[in-house]
Amino acid sequence: MSGVLKIDIDIAETAEELKAVLEQQQRASQRRKVQVLWWLKTGQAKRVEQFTVFLNGSTASAAFR
Repeated sequence: MSGVLKIDIDIAETAEELKAVLEQQQRASQRRKVQVLWWLKTGQAKRVEQFTVFLNGSTASAAFR
């Protein structure tokens, strides 16, 4: 598919470790970053469009901050 970005990274932390770190985050910006890693590790999201829906509730915005 044209324009599809494949995400292929190796995350050293386990899903359980990421979940624990996620629960400790108090700042929304830090929580979002850890949450994306957790989604990748658990396979809940595999495409950028899925991340934007999860983070923004809409596919209208595909920008990450």
